[in-house]
Amino acid sequence: MEEKERSIEAAKQAISDTERVFRAAFNLRKTAEELRRIAFSDVADYVEIGPGGEMQAKALEDIRPKKKTRAIKWIREKTTIKESADGATISKHSQVEYVMHDKLAALKLGVDLAGYTQPQRHEITMPGVLKIDEITPERRELAKLAAKMAADLHRGK
Repeated sequence: MEEKERSIEAAKQAISDTERVFRAAFNLRKTAEELRRIAFSDVADYVEIGPGGEMQAKALEDIRPKKKTRAIKWIREKTTIKESADGATISKHSQVEYVMHDKLAALKLGVDLAGYTQPQRHEITMPGVLKIDEITPERRELAKLAAKMAADLHRGK
């Protein structure tokens, strides 16, 4: 078998493995549900407004239903501890910050995956190996993730 044919066969096998891993890890219902949580998240579910108008992040255990926490990208807590000059009192102040996943990106991806927009035409060519046509940037990112997962699967991770 020529080297070019072996490369083509290896590429076909990699694509097949990638598709298998991708389908096992993702399904349309799960993906749509996660996108829905992000796209339709409401800041009021994550903060409380006090009587004086001050805003405070809710504790994670107070966010209901629990699945809403999946729209949180990351959490940061800043704690300041101060001691009085005479050492008689110690005060502690904590500030919690929630950073949410990008709602607009989730809405756009949801619209694209639902087929409400026309696919953008992109051509990617690897000389003598394979050609990928009509792939959106979002799907390209998903394909990269799936390819990494397939590579990890082959390495036994």
